[in-house]
Amino acid sequence: MVLFDLTSSYLEGRQCELAEYGYSRDHRPDRLQIEIGLLTDREGRPLAVRVFPGNTGDPKTLSQQVEDLKNRFGLKSIIVVGDRGMITQARIDTDLKPNGYSWMTALRHNTIRKLAQQNAWPTLFDDRHFAEITSPDFPEERLMVCRNPFLAEDQERSRRELLAVAEQRLEEIRQSVAEGSLCDCGKIGKLADRILHKLKIVRYFKLDVAQGRFSWSRHQELIDEETALDGIYVLRTNLTTDQAESAETIRHYNSLSQVERAFRHLKSSLDIRPIFHFREDRIRAHVFLCMLAYRVEWEMRRRLKPLLFADEISQIPPDPVLPAKPSEHAKTKTGTRKSDSGFPLQSFRTLLAQLAILTRNTVRAQWEAAKKHPFEMLSSMTPFQEETFRLWMRERWMGLD
Repeated sequence: MVLFDLTSSYLEGRQCELAEYGYSRDHRPDRLQIEIGLLTDREGRPLAVRVFPGNTGDPKTLSQQVEDLKNRFGLKSIIVVGDRGMITQARIDTDLKPNGYSWMTALRHNTIRKLAQQNAWPTLFDDRHFAEITSPDFPEERLMVCRNPFLAEDQERSRRELLAVAEQRLEEIRQSVAEGSLCDCGKIGKLADRILHKLKIVRYFKLDVAQGRFSWSRHQELIDEETALDGIYVLRTNLTTDQAESAETIRHYNSLSQVERAFRHLKSSLDIRPIFHFREDRIRAHVFLCMLAYRVEWEMRRRLKPLLFADEISQIPPDPVLPAKPSEHAKTKTGTRKSDSGFPLQSFRTLLAQLAILTRNTVRAQWEAAKKHPFEMLSSMTPFQEETFRLWMRERWMGLD
């Protein structure tokens, strides 16, 4: 099983061979960028990285990764996990099915809305937060309908607050029209549309604009329809029940957060930006070295968990839709802020700072006979550094590495 996702990174300068304008995940549409596709295993361990021009669409990158899996790695049986923007129906028909690969992905909101009209979904979540269904629109596939109550509450609250803000601003326009300070229907319509477009809730309102008159009403039927789908997402897979049960499928799809975590580390602690290279080969080398650095960081975070603010005991919640709860051991660590060995817990950044004081010094003697024979000497390790190296080497000693 492999996880695949895409991110973008903006560039400095304008001479890069791969630089193009495109959808910026850095929220910098004014800058040229490149696209970075990362392939990991189910635990988030990076396997391969590829750089694409900055205007490459998400689905187009998948075909090249499939070629890597098939030709470079020689894999014949594989499960590709990607989000709804990555694994589209076209990519399934063109890339995955012909190669005999399996897939896990999610449905788009429009498709979910159509399915909801065909099924009585509210009854599916009486006992748990997910259920498996089938649909003639997806032959030989299984669909997992999931409802996250925390996400539903957040979406309902956001919609309610946006509607209140919009109506408050529309009321200000209505008062201006009633007072006669705003009469032109073109200006009234533009002002109201600007407010609703900025809040991204145009579909929720019906406007009545005329010369010297302005009113609005809610599109309540649409609001009720979307409220009923709050917190709901639908996964699709061609795996059989023997290969992956419903709960296992949901957990595998949610593991895409491992790739997103990798992107966050690449852009924060590993400083993949700013990128000053111009030549294509140097940009690819820069991104590849960042991936190797993240591979080291991933391994350090895994082996040094006892010294970090991290849960050492992996929890598998009975309900895969709900977030995992911390173990009792993690709660004890957080409460005491100390490891089992008695050392203060560290963030990964402060742990690196603790290790950075371990130095290798070149010593040159002052007397003439020894000046030509310098030697190197390591500084003495602190107890914390000794514990760090003990944890790092523990798997090698146990024969697990």
